[in-house]
This record gives sequence, C-alpha cells and structure tokens, in this order.
Amino acid sequence: MYEQLLKSLKVEREEEDYIIKGSTMMIIPFYAEQGALNSIVIDRFEAVRVKRKSQNIIDESCIYFASDMKGRIRSAAKILKGHQMLPIVISKMNKTCMIPISSPYNKRCIWVSYRHIIDITSYKRKSILTLENGQRFELNVSRKAMENKINRANRLVNTYDIRNKEMQDTYKANYIAETKVIYVPDLE
Repeated sequence: MYEQLLKSLKVEREEEDYIIKGSTMMIIPFYAEQGALNSIVIDRFEAVRVKRKSQNIIDESCIYFASDMKGRIRSAAKILKGHQMLPIVISKMNKTCMIPISSPYNKRCIWVSYRHIIDITSYKRKSILTLENGQRFELNVSRKAMENKINRANRLVNTYDIRNKEMQDTYKANYIAETKVIYVPDLE
C-alpha cells in the first residue's frame, strides 16, 4: 500500500525499540523481507526502522509515560464521545498526541503527530500531508477527514491541559488556605 512511499525514505538507522518523543512525526508500518511487521518512524531529523509493530510502539510509549494504549483510548473516548479512530495522547506533559489514519487496531495503521502537520492538500479522494521538515506524504484519507482528526487531537490535548491547570489551581488554593501567617505588630 505504501511501498512507494517507503522506498523513497532514507532510513538512517535500525532499532529494536522506540519511544515516541516530541520530534516524532509519523509511524508507518510495513512488512520486512522475512515477513515480520516492522515500522518506519519519521522523526524531524531522521527516519528510523524499528523492529516493532506501530501498535507496540504506541503502547510501549504510553507505558513509558505512565499509561497504556487501552487506557489512553478509554480516556479519549470519555472526552471525545461518539467518535472512532481516536487520537492517543502519548505524553500529557509534553503534549505528544498521535492520530491514527485508520483503526488503531489495524496492523497497517499509520500514525501521525498532529503538531508536525503544516499543510493538508486534497488529491483525488486522498490527502497530501506536509510535515514541518518539508516531507510530503499521500494518505488514504480525505482532507476534510484529516482536518477533523487534527481538531479532535487538539481538543483532547486542550482538555488535558485544562484539567491539569485546574488541578494545579486547586493545589495552590489549598496550600494558601492551609498556610498560617501570623501578623505580629512591632510594639516598640
């Protein structure tokens, strides 16, 4: 499906494992020569071949940041009621969120970081994404559907931000309310 795309990429190195970070832009699954499902991770600075399924990379990255893929999907479903193919926040603190192009349970699902998309153009019934490093990728999703996915990812990240701020404000309010300051006038 994306064989032409994969052939055009210059893979810098190969890894057994990979944790998604802020510079991770896209994960593209592919079948290696020996038939195993691997992934190409497009980073802002390089392309890395990872000997893992894209689902495993997502799940292991969620675990690294104190959750798992199922938990992140359940959380997103509570916030984005009625939607499918939900974005997954990998790290709330770093605002790293990956968007599945198809079902997240599909072995061939491509994942894209919403933060790194700078342009979407329509091409037939597909879309061409331009990432911030200038690379362009044709995806099997319409421009409108891709824009909706990005909007949902934005909403999800913003909801976590609001909740985090509320928690911080509550903590600060409790801390101030519990601190006793005694005013002792200078009687001299």
